[in-house]
Amino acid sequence: MNTYISYFPHGLADHIPTILKQDCSIVEISAISDQYIIYTSKDPISKIQQLDIFTTSFLVIKFLGEQSRHRGHDLFEWSLTNIGKMGSKINSVPELTGKSLRVVYIPADKASPKNLYKNEIDQICSVLQSRFNIKSNVSQPDFQLTVVEKPNYGFIGIKITKESVDDFQPNGLRKEIARLMIYLSNPSPDDVFLDPFCGTGTIPLLRSQLAPYSKIIAADASTSRVNKELFKIPNCEVRETPIEKFEAGKMVPNKIVTDPPWGNIQRKVDPEGLMKSLLNIPHSKNSTFVILTPMEDLVTKSYALNALPGYSFEKFPIIVSGYQVYCYRISQSVK
Repeated sequence: MNTYISYFPHGLADHIPTILKQDCSIVEISAISDQYIIYTSKDPISKIQQLDIFTTSFLVIKFLGEQSRHRGHDLFEWSLTNIGKMGSKINSVPELTGKSLRVVYIPADKASPKNLYKNEIDQICSVLQSRFNIKSNVSQPDFQLTVVEKPNYGFIGIKITKESVDDFQPNGLRKEIARLMIYLSNPSPDDVFLDPFCGTGTIPLLRSQLAPYSKIIAADASTSRVNKELFKIPNCEVRETPIEKFEAGKMVPNKIVTDPPWGNIQRKVDPEGLMKSLLNIPHSKNSTFVILTPMEDLVTKSYALNALPGYSFEKFPIIVSGYQVYCYRISQSVK
C-alpha cells in the first residue's frame, strides 16, 4: 500500500471522495482540503496515474503538517537522516526499479533563491546512486523526487503524474472537469449520452472509458476538431449538426452533458437562444442535463423560462483556469 497526495480544481472537494472510491481501491482518506486529498490505496501506481479527476499526484514518502515551522529545512534534514528509508521506498515500487530521477525543490515562497538547498540535493542524489543504484538525470529523468513546501504543510514525494500524451487534446476541456461532469450525470448502462457541443470530444471520449453505456452521441456545428479516437468507439456516433437542428432519431438521449461556448464563438449565436435550444433538445423521461458555463444569470433565466415541471436544479461552483464558473445539474425523475 502507498500513500498519495493528489490535487484537483477548487470547488470539487465535496465530490472527490466519492469519485475516488469509484475509480480505485481506497484504504483510508487521511486529509482533504479545498484543493488536495491525502489517501492510502493498495492499487499500483499505474492505476493512480490514470485517475482523471486529479491535476497532479505524488506518492508520499514523508509528510509534515503545521507543527513544523521550517518545513523546507526539516524535509531536507529528514531526507539526509533517513536516506536509507527513502532509497528502500523508491526501490520497493516496481514501476521505479532501475529508473533515473531528478530532485526538485518547490518552495512556499516563490522569491526563494533558485539554488537554495542545492548542496542537500546533490548529497541526496549522490547517496541514492551509490547505495541504491538510482541514477540522477537532471534533463530527462524517468521520475521526479519532489520536496514541496506549502504555507501550512510540506512533503517529500515522487511525482507520478504523466505529461499529457494520451487521447485527450490540449485545447479541449480539462479531464478532471469532464470527470466531475460525468459523475454528476450518474452514469448507468442504459445511458444514451449526448454532448451537443463536443468540441475536441473530451467529454464523450472520457464517458466511453468510465462505465458501460447504450449509446454515445458527439455532436457539434463543426466536427473538424473532434479527436479521431471517437470514431473508433463502439456505439458512438459523431454528428456534424448545430444544436438548433439536432434530431434524436431512434435512440433519444437521457444524459446531456456539455460545455457550451463561453463567448468565443466563430459563428453568430444568440446566447439565450442557444441555451433555450439546449434545454429543449429532444430527451427522454428521467433525463439529466449537466452544463458547464460562467453565464450564471443566463442559465438561471433560461431554466426558469424553459424547464419542464418536475425538474430539479442544482449549481456547483468551481474554478477553471482561474475563472469562477458553474456546473449545473438539471434532472427530471419519473413519477
